[in-house]
Amino acid sequence: MDSLEGVDFRAAPRTLIMALREDCRYCRDSIPFYRELTGELGNGTPRPQLVVVSTDPAASMKAYLKAGGLQVDHVVEYQLNALKIPATPMLLLIDGNGLVQRVWRGRLASGGQKEVFGALGIGRAD
Repeated sequence: MDSLEGVDFRAAPRTLIMALREDCRYCRDSIPFYRELTGELGNGTPRPQLVVVSTDPAASMKAYLKAGGLQVDHVVEYQLNALKIPATPMLLLIDGNGLVQRVWRGRLASGGQKEVFGALGIGRAD
């Protein structure tokens, strides 16, 4: 993974990057899942670092996340094509060396959501 301003991948064993945009319908549809996911991650140890990347202005994205009830560690604004993120929403699980371990693209159905929870080592009450 390319380096991200203000984010140290070595600060946690894993980093979950969430690529979002305010005008993305699938991102909006995924907010309840992301809210559940970030809430569950807050209870785990060791907790992955949570990072949102977006082409939207950082201040605007922070307000969007707050309105959606999402708490993350970092919000990084990037220029279109500066990162290899072809679409939103996208989740990337990064290890402490900055290597991409898993990628999930689009609005995830129940099976994909369970896969994310499993990859992060957290259970899900269904």
